Amino acid sequence: MTEPNSYRYSATAEDTSVRIEGHSPDLRVTTPDNTSGFDAVTPEQLYAAALAACVYQTLIATASTGDHDLGECAVDARVQLTHRGNQEFTLSAEVDVRLPRVQDRYARETLALRAVERCPMAKSVEVRLVGP
Repeated sequence: MTEPNSYRYSATAEDTSVRIEGHSPDLRVTTPDNTSGFDAVTPEQLYAAALAACVYQTLIATASTGDHDLGECAVDARVQLTHRGNQEFTLSAEVDVRLPRVQDRYARETLALRAVERCPMAKSVEVRLVGP
């Protein structure tokens, strides 16, 4: 049972696809060493997309309490999968936050850091503020 004010989503991975409940069509997935086509994505690419979207949405919510111009703001996410040998992998991520219309550097830094702190997907993510 889902608690009040919580959201639950589900997905099923099988063979070469992942099906997201309520989303169509299924997404074709592949492994990082088999990216010979643009019609399939890796789990790491899906995580990068989800991370960028989550930090972006959290940034918008965080900034709504102040008087900030978030025009042209963007979040870039990079995910790195590193093979450590013997079927052991590590995953690291970092995000760049661009807030070109927020003039005050302290305000930009505060917004970016708070968004990452509050984003449930961004725990242990390196943050860089990009721009002036």
